[in-house]
Amino acid sequence: FKSSSGLAVNLFVPSQVTWNQDGREISVEQATAFPEADTTTLTVRTGKPAEFELKFRVPAWTRGATVEVNGARVSVEAVAGTWAVIRRTWASGDRVRIRLPMALALAPVDPQHPNRVAVTYGPVVLVRPEPSFLTLSGPDLSRSIVRRGEVLEFEVAAQRHGSLVPFYRVAANTPYNMYFDRKS
Repeated sequence: FKSSSGLAVNLFVPSQVTWNQDGREISVEQATAFPEADTTTLTVRTGKPAEFELKFRVPAWTRGATVEVNGARVSVEAVAGTWAVIRRTWASGDRVRIRLPMALALAPVDPQHPNRVAVTYGPVVLVRPEPSFLTLSGPDLSRSIVRRGEVLEFEVAAQRHGSLVPFYRVAANTPYNMYFDRKS
């Protein structure tokens, strides 16, 4: 979205936008593998340096978001559930790298069923074919649910079958469980 003060980025998808900011044509291109990766890079293109705000949404599920401009870390207030703002004079080729750390979490179905949960990793809901329960060893999920390599795939340490994978990877007509009864 654009406004008189600049550009607001609310989605983390490969994209490009061009607009007129105070009489100057500006383009911003976003390159990312989100949510497979926790970073996105915005590249500014402008004929002449231009001052404007670049805002980005800081999702409620992230903690410790960081920002780099041209490889140097910058101090930006990036509170989960708000918008972070970088106001500066931008030159063509400036690159903003945003990191939105993701963590495992359990999302209860509702207050009446606190032990029936979905497993999330950042914004991603994880599913698996079987079983329909989770055996967890304490409150620290990183000890109970372990990531397998670089791809978004996890295994429950006490249940060595049925990997947890992103819901968006499940093929049509493939059975899966999205909600699990939590056991300790």
